[in-house]
Amino acid sequence: MLKEAKREMGSTTGAPRDVRSWLSSALLMTAGSALYMVLIRVFHDTPVVFAGAVSALQLFFVGWLVVDPLTVSSTDAWMLVLFGVTFAVAVVL
Repeated sequence: MLKEAKREMGSTTGAPRDVRSWLSSALLMTAGSALYMVLIRVFHDTPVVFAGAVSALQLFFVGWLVVDPLTVSSTDAWMLVLFGVTFAVAVVL
């Protein structure tokens, strides 16, 4: 299954065939983070950690509906866990 996915992406190294999709995703995430920071400044009486937790939970449910989460390799799963822990610590601190 992994070889088929790499073949669909256009390379055996796992590099995507269309770099523009990755770039647009990165720009969209950057814009979303900037909007999040602006909203925190505008609504300064709202608890930031609660807002971050609710937005992360909403993103989790949307992601669960869009992708098949059980096809993640164990290496990628550990990377996702480490990213989640890092993000949670950054939001709390």
